[in-house]
Amino acid sequence: MLFSVPISLAFAIFISEIAPEWVKKIVRSMLELLVGIPSVIYGYLGLTILIPFLRDVTEALMGDGLLAASLVLTLMVLPTITRISDDAISTVPEYLKEGSYALGATRFQTIFRIILPAAKTGILTASILEKFFCGYIFKNK
Repeated sequence: MLFSVPISLAFAIFISEIAPEWVKKIVRSMLELLVGIPSVIYGYLGLTILIPFLRDVTEALMGDGLLAASLVLTLMVLPTITRISDDAISTVPEYLKEGSYALGATRFQTIFRIILPAAKTGILTASILEKFFCGYIFKNK
């Protein structure tokens, strides 16, 4: 969660506030596809691709460990947290954004002082949902 929440939040901000419409459509549809991939597939890809890569990079005999597990788990929960956070950011009322811009705020100030506090509950819901989901996966293995 330490890796996945900041990355997915930055990606959600980019999708909902910065990216042009054609990029939003493509990325949102790709995220919807990635959300539907079972965790077994992510584990298999981590086992067959990531662990040999980590063995080559670190020159260790074994590449499986905490780093490999955290990277696979980060990739697994990233689409879900990003998609839910994107929905939460997109539901912020337009008049809050327009009011911020009317007062002379920049895009950066509007995102971090208006949009993120207004979408805080949805973002926390996405993070907590994935935290419990990941705990459920590791408890039942």
